Order: sequence, then structure tokens, then C-alpha cells
Amino acid sequence: MTETWRRGMTPADLFRLSTVSDAQISPDGSSVAFVLTRLDEEKDEYLSNIWIVPAAGGNPIQFTYGSKRDLSPRWSPNGRWLAFLSERNDDKKPQLYVIAVDGGEPRRLTSLKTAAGQPVWSADSSRIAFASRVGPDEPDEKDKEKSKPARVINALRYKSNGEGFIYDRRRHIFVVSASEVGEELPAKQITDGDWDDGTPTWSPDGAEIAFASSRHENRDYDQVSDIWAVSSGGGEARKVTPGRGPCGNPAWSPDGRLIAYAGDEHALDMGRNTKIYVIATAGGEPRCLTDGLDRTCAPGMGNTGPVWSADNRTIYFGIEEHGTDPIYRVAADGSGAPHELLGGQRQYSSFSVAPDGAIAYCSTDPVSPSEAGIAAADGKSARELTSFNKDLRQEIEFVKPVQFQFERAGFTIDGWVMKPAGFRTGQRYATLLNVHGGPATQYGINFFDEFQVQAGAGYAVVFLNPRGSQGYGEEFTRAVRGDWGGGDYEDVIAGLDEAIKRFDF
Repeated sequence: MTETWRRGMTPADLFRLSTVSDAQISPDGSSVAFVLTRLDEEKDEYLSNIWIVPAAGGNPIQFTYGSKRDLSPRWSPNGRWLAFLSERNDDKKPQLYVIAVDGGEPRRLTSLKTAAGQPVWSADSSRIAFASRVGPDEPDEKDKEKSKPARVINALRYKSNGEGFIYDRRRHIFVVSASEVGEELPAKQITDGDWDDGTPTWSPDGAEIAFASSRHENRDYDQVSDIWAVSSGGGEARKVTPGRGPCGNPAWSPDGRLIAYAGDEHALDMGRNTKIYVIATAGGEPRCLTDGLDRTCAPGMGNTGPVWSADNRTIYFGIEEHGTDPIYRVAADGSGAPHELLGGQRQYSSFSVAPDGAIAYCSTDPVSPSEAGIAAADGKSARELTSFNKDLRQEIEFVKPVQFQFERAGFTIDGWVMKPAGFRTGQRYATLLNVHGGPATQYGINFFDEFQVQAGAGYAVVFLNPRGSQGYGEEFTRAVRGDWGGGDYEDVIAGLDEAIKRFDF
């Protein structure tokens, strides 16, 4: 039987690519909500909607129909509602909406001048907390072309990727009622001050909200942030952590006794592993659960932070590991070492955990764009729930990278080479070398559309994880301190030389 020839990927194929993200399993474990994103050629922007698929398998169903972006689906604990962010109607920034799981029209909960942040439900499903920036109004569209007055900036951290200037717009915590009866009330701002507050989490009784914030005087000059807690009705916040380094993504335990968070205890020392800690809700000395694991515990999916099991016994988290992003778990009482639940030659970009321990996730590998999947509580029986890119994969030759390693300066360096689509033995091909930024990030085992388009255009592609990259331990990541653009540059060039030596094309 003759194999059907598949063509290489082209830039036009980006408009046919579907990306699945933010898999959220329902409280009863029966369904998984996720975001499906596509690039619209005519509008020249990303468009996304929320879909739901049965956890047992079946056809995914589109659940929201916003004309721009619907994001961040979050099930209410009672399973009746789905909260999400959306730009619809006249929204200029994403606002918070809720929709009944059994159907109906979405109901808008916020009308803010700035974007609402990811929604977090209270345990009784009556309120939602989120973070949003507070500050001066942005100029009207008609005024954007006019000359702007000079900005007077006296802060070092005055800009943010994807947001622009933030020095005069501080992020704070809000609470809004999600009740379906009675008069809808505006969102209430419960924190304030000349600092940023983010990643809120509710106490199980709904009395307090924990969040991350840098409120000390020298916050512009170090990495320290703390976990704080404030009454859900507002008031003076109390500091929970001791202020020794960066802390973030707090998660309140279901029994209300502990708060888990990601961080480290080095105020000024860059390149340290992010670890998983637990601390008593009243404060005190934190306890590290991942000291023996020489990997950072906040990969690309780190925005999910640590996730508790329903029985308070286990904490789930992700790590970076030689180009992969496996999902781990560890006993909350510190007994036993962290161990891998979901791994292999792929990256997991998001996950959520059902009360019975089932894990919904989104994952990708070098020849497979991101899809949603599910696994049992022990990480076994993993299977895909979606296949939006099936036809594209049958038509296009997505090229699988070949991994190689070499030794340099006492380190083992990972590199990858991709043959051009339509490769023919005996030919030589122009080669593109890709260098990642960061420097503390990693290339690896995921679908990279840029590399696929390069290979589709007839190039061989080389990419590496030089010194400074994550996924290889703290010593490796910190090896560029005081030498950024030195040893890492030498690793990249040595890797290119090694690829030329090993691959005759």
C-alpha cells in the first residue's frame, strides 16, 4: 500500500490550527470544560470559546458563542454554574460572566474599566473572587492619536508583558455576588494600596481570602512577595508567610488548616528552584515539601499553582524536566518523596483534579497540537478527550525532532534537530538555529508551530537548552549568573557544531 504524501506546514495553516487549553473537570467528575482557540485571518486576532466534553468520552460540544474571546472556565462547587471571562457585546476588556450548566444566556457580573482576572468560586457557590487593576481611566479611542503628556515614573517595575504601563495601575482583589436571585451588586474591591495583589483563594468557610502581594518598602529591589489573608468583606490584611523570598499561587486546604503555595526563600538570588510549601493559615514557619526534588515546581502551567486533593492528603503540581512538564504529587504532611503521576515525552500545559482524584489536563508533543485528556487518580489509563487537529495532522507532515546530547563545562546539554518536511537522504539543507529567551525557561517536547513552519519551508531546524535553562537542576540554571551571554552562548554554538557533525544533511 502506497503511503499518502503529506506536505509541510505553511504560515497559512496557522489559521486552521486549534489550540485546546485550561482543562477544568466538573465537581462530579462527569465533564471537562476547556478553551478552544483559533486564529481568525480576517480579524487578525485570536478567537476563543468554551467547550465541554464528557469525561467518559464523546463528542465535545461548544458551550459559549462569544464573538471574540471566552476564557477561564471555572465550575461552581455545586456544579450548577460555569464562570468565565469574556469580551462580548460592548466589552472593551474581558469581564466576568456566569452561565447555567444546563444552558441559557450568560449573565454579566462585572462592568469594570479594566480586565477582570481569573474567577475563583467560594465554597458555597455564592461569590466569586478575582483580581483586577485599579487606576486612571484609559484614553478614549478618539483621543489615542493625540499627544500624550509626559509620564513621570519613579518605580523600576513600571511595565508588564501584554499589559504595557502598570506603574499607576495596581492590581487588587475584588469579590462579586454570583447569586441568581435578588438585585445584582457591583463587584466590591477588598484590598487597596500602592502594591499589586493577585492569585486569590478562598478559605473553605468563605470568611477570608488569601492572595500574593509584595507590600514591603523595598519591593522594587528584591524578589520578596508574601501570602496575605484578608476578610472576604474587606479590611486590613494579615501577613501569613515570613517574607524571605517570592511566594505565589496560594491554595487553601479543604479543611482550612493549611495554605499551600509555590516559592523559594531567596530574596535576591535569581535562578533558584521554585518549591512547594505549606504553612498554617495563622502563619508561622513554612514547611517545604519538595526539598529533595532538584527541579523548579512552576513550569509553564505554573499559573495553576499547587492543587489540593479533596481529602487534604495530597498536593498536585507540575515541574520542568529535560524539556517536559510532568505532573507530580506529594503528601501534604511531608511523608514520602514527590513522585510523577503523568509524564512521558510530552508537555502538560494545564490540569485540574476532581474530588475522586481524576485528572483532566491539556497536553502536547512535538507533532501534536494541544488537546484535552483525562487520567485516573493514579495517573494511569490516560486518554485523549479531543482531537480537533486530526484532519490537519493527516494532511500535514509535522516533523518530529531528533534529540541529541553533548558534554560541555561539566554539564550535559540537550539539543534537538528537525529534518525539513519532504526530507531526502543525501541532500544538504539550509539550517535555522533557534535560541530561547528567559534565560530560565526551556525548549522541549511540545508542539512549536514556528519550528514546524520553518521545517515546512525546507529548512533544517536546531534548538537547544544551554546553561541557564530550566529543567536540569538549580546548578545548571544558575550557571549564567554573572556571565549572561558567555557560557550559554558557547553552549549554543557548540550545539550547532555538534548537530552539523552528527547530521550530514
